[in-house]
Amino acid sequence: MAERRVLKKKARKEFEGLSREEKKAIVTAQGTEALYMACPMCSMNRSLRKYLDGELRFTDTDLGIFKVLVTRVGGGLGSGFFRLDEKSYTLEEMKGMPEYQDILQQIKEQARKILEELK
Repeated sequence: MAERRVLKKKARKEFEGLSREEKKAIVTAQGTEALYMACPMCSMNRSLRKYLDGELRFTDTDLGIFKVLVTRVGGGLGSGFFRLDEKSYTLEEMKGMPEYQDILQQIKEQARKILEELK
C-alpha cells in the first residue's frame, strides 16, 4: 500500500502546474484507454473490462432477493464496511415503505425512459 502512495505522489508531481487541458493532452497521447459503461439509472460507471472477460452481467440479478437499498456500518479507518441485512431492502420490500415512494417513482420513470430509448 505504501508503494502505491509513492507512485501516486510521483504521478502528481509530473503534472504539477499544468492546466487540466494540458494534462488531458498528455494523458490522451500517452495513456491507456479504458472502456466504461455508465448505468442509465444512476450514472455510475463500471469497467467493461470485466464484461469482455466474461464476468460483468446485467441480467444475473434476482430482483426478488437482491437488496437494492443497503445499509452499511463502518468503524473507521481500516475497519471495513459491513452490510446490515436487517436494514437492507429489496424493491418489493420498499414498496410498503412510504419514505421510499419518491425513489421508487424515480426508478419507474427512468426505467420507462430507458425502455423507450431501446425501442
